[in-house]
Amino acid sequence: MVLDYVTFNRKCRQCDENKKNNIEKDHDCRLNFHGSAKGMEAEGALKLVTESKILKESNVEIGVFIADNDSSRINAVQNASNYVIIKQSDMNHTAKGVSNALYNISSKTNKDPDRELQHDTIKTLKKYFSYAVKKNVGNLQEMKDAITNIPYHAYNLHDKCGSWCKANENKENYVGLQLKSQVLFDELVILFDKLAANATKFLMAASSQANESLNNSMASSAPKRICYSTSEASDYRFACTVLHKNYGEAYISSIFHALGMESTERLANRIQRTNQCASKRKLREKEVSFKRRRIELAQARSQLKYRKEKSEGLAYSSHMSLFDNDDYSITQTSVAEDTSNPEAKDVNSSAIFHSNDTAIVFFDLETGGFDMFKDEVLQISLKCGDKSYVCYLTPTRAINPRASEVHNLTRINKNLYKNGEQVVTRAKAVVVSEVLQFLKAIGKKCILVAHNCEFDSKRFILLIKSCDFLCDFKKVVVGFTDALPLFTKTIVDVENYKLTTLAACKLNISCSEAHDAQFDVEVLEKLAKAFLQLNDLLATNATFDDICAAIDKKQRSKINIHTFLPLDGAISKTMMQRLSEQNFTYYDLIDAFINGEDQAKQLLQGNVNGSPTVIKTTKNLNAIIEHLKFVTKE
Repeated sequence: MVLDYVTFNRKCRQCDENKKNNIEKDHDCRLNFHGSAKGMEAEGALKLVTESKILKESNVEIGVFIADNDSSRINAVQNASNYVIIKQSDMNHTAKGVSNALYNISSKTNKDPDRELQHDTIKTLKKYFSYAVKKNVGNLQEMKDAITNIPYHAYNLHDKCGSWCKANENKENYVGLQLKSQVLFDELVILFDKLAANATKFLMAASSQANESLNNSMASSAPKRICYSTSEASDYRFACTVLHKNYGEAYISSIFHALGMESTERLANRIQRTNQCASKRKLREKEVSFKRRRIELAQARSQLKYRKEKSEGLAYSSHMSLFDNDDYSITQTSVAEDTSNPEAKDVNSSAIFHSNDTAIVFFDLETGGFDMFKDEVLQISLKCGDKSYVCYLTPTRAINPRASEVHNLTRINKNLYKNGEQVVTRAKAVVVSEVLQFLKAIGKKCILVAHNCEFDSKRFILLIKSCDFLCDFKKVVVGFTDALPLFTKTIVDVENYKLTTLAACKLNISCSEAHDAQFDVEVLEKLAKAFLQLNDLLATNATFDDICAAIDKKQRSKINIHTFLPLDGAISKTMMQRLSEQNFTYYDLIDAFINGEDQAKQLLQGNVNGSPTVIKTTKNLNAIIEHLKFVTKE
């Protein structure tokens, strides 16, 4: 359990407002720290160890301080204490520090001339270190000897190895690291001798994992990307996190009781279900089979990653393309097909769709999921005549497993894999800039065409909007066209109008590579050449502003829908959704009703030329009005 905690805030929004407007307004000020952000950790440790009210009331003093090695906390604590406090390093952080030191050696040719210190070797040496510590907890001399002996064991010298070493049992069949370089051996001896000399710091093989778990929970309750610390919001969130850590979901009902509020049966059932799930998860995670499976999966991912990186060479590095001269990538690809279908026109012709001032650009996206605002674009492809652009984007979020089943794109760390093979990716800002240059190079205003364009167009605009390129694209792109409804008019003898179905039935194209953006764009272009006319694509486009307005409407709905939950039961979910898409919230509706029932009705109906456009039926309108009467009466 968490015995005590402290929070620091360097800024107060209301204090700044008071100073700005030269007023004094009473408020719950949480400003309690005036140092730098890096000084917070040491100051917090000092307060918790030397000034904790809980510890003082219980007449308890901290004797052992377990932490990582990243700050000066222990120095601050020891300087303020009148007794000796023992510092123990967290074992996980210590092992990572050893790993980093080994990587540092491997990066220098004069220390590892034969490049023997590869990833797998470093991982094994790190494992040796962990074994040496955990097998000798509390025994300083044996731990020092075990750590000192690690380089010798790695070089197949087992005279000083303990009973744990398998080489002494079966020397003929034992296969270890078998390192050879004398230069590397000397470096490893120096490193592990230093670690042995500092063995007192990790003599207990202590762990601060419980604190790291709490930190993760707090980061979830108060994400760093959102600033809650300028008011009391962050402190409330941290307090709730601590309560949840100590008492589970039941802390909510305890708060209700303390406030004199009655908790509902629904809440009680939720608390019971949540606690049951948490208990089962904890038991499952303690099982040896679960831990072994987790290690096996991590190893498989790691092996795949480094195997591919080694075979591909330098595929991704910070700023590696900063000084590239190419404006955009032009690729020419082909799709294997049989064009013997008599219905189809010449789909292989190099002619492009264009008018005097407008060009048709076929495009497609592959995304990390189906949520427009949450999931990222992973691949983009555009094609106009014999010019095309295709690129993968560096993923920064998890990929929905259902989406991976469709396009076979997976993510490990920030690396993207297609069918298990790592692909070269680029930052989204770079890709958006290249797409803009590609469209400008066409020399005409562009209409972007996609199959099921409603999906792709919104995500395309959100992508360029996130990189602040919206105004630049508006000058080049005049609109979007959805090819799907056009195919439904010109092709009538198919079961469905999926791109793969149309390609297979009408053009005899093998679709084994479907759901790859580049492949789909080529197929779409061939189908358009076979069954569509230029005027079809020009006449049915939605403007850039139309798509932007649709996105704004969707965003507004996502935010406003929660405010209309009090109407649940009075009207259907569909009507609540329709209300959420308007430019008002539930609270605006209440304010309008207070000013007059007619004003509320006008807001609800959204009259255009005397006809209602939102709430069109008297039944729904009266139900909402009755609800508002009841609420405002209370």
